[in-house]
Amino acid sequence: MQNFKPGLTQYFVSNFIDDKKDQIIIKRHKNRNEYFKVDNYWVRNFGKEHVEIRDLNNFYEDTEYKQLISNEVNNAKLDFANISSENFTFENIVVVSDGFNFDEHQETIVELPTGTCIITVNQALRLWKSSAYPEYYLICNTSDSAMSVLPNKIFPKLFASRRTYGNFVKRYKNIGYFYDPVPDFTYQSPFSKESALLIDDYRNPICAALGIAFNLRVSRIFLAYCSHAYKEHRDGTQKIGEGIFQYPQQKLADKIVDANIFWYSVNMPEVEIYHTGIINSFRYAKYLEKDLFKEMILS
Repeated sequence: MQNFKPGLTQYFVSNFIDDKKDQIIIKRHKNRNEYFKVDNYWVRNFGKEHVEIRDLNNFYEDTEYKQLISNEVNNAKLDFANISSENFTFENIVVVSDGFNFDEHQETIVELPTGTCIITVNQALRLWKSSAYPEYYLICNTSDSAMSVLPNKIFPKLFASRRTYGNFVKRYKNIGYFYDPVPDFTYQSPFSKESALLIDDYRNPICAALGIAFNLRVSRIFLAYCSHAYKEHRDGTQKIGEGIFQYPQQKLADKIVDANIFWYSVNMPEVEIYHTGIINSFRYAKYLEKDLFKEMILS
């Protein structure tokens, strides 16, 4: 594993987009964690051991803490196990979102080999048409907007942040498992202090899926349509490719996911991480066109 210097340091690292090396900033904090700078945010090295596990960011408004506590109290009443108490074993994980090209190309996701697990996020379940049946749905939405992604037909088992909107979890029609997000300096769950596993999710289920996969030491990961964008310009969007437009917050989400991919690869150099959807959405995972992506999953 690469050793990073104390303090704030620039590094040059390879990517899968071009032959140029990226100039990145890593901060080795006094709490001994290492953080990758993404705009005004810091993405923690989740493979670092024997450190105080702490998120330097604060992704919540002051008005949201009451809802967080309510969610956690309500979720504590449910008969859900903690992910850390279960013995999951996956050789490969396919994370499927409803991002760019999902509608047109979800036939990429077919019946998969034994040992390969499909985890769906965001609106993917509500729009699911594939013949493959996903094993899990993963959610970390803390507000009542979570109800808009509640499935109406397919209910695989659930992975949920303990902070997830309580009514969503209550109405979900299958068994589930909670994980505890990494605390920041403002809020820590009253239920997570004894947790054996904390996940860096950044309020993003794709980041949560990567964190769970890393703790299970999954060595092959496929990110399918995990980047959101539009094929036409909308007010406030920016062009990121030919006929591809993103809002700044969508681009930021991709960059935070990408930093998690970076840390995964630093801590497990043997890992293979592939993605399909938008060629330049992630720099530290290898892009595959849909047919090759499908072929690689089946190999």
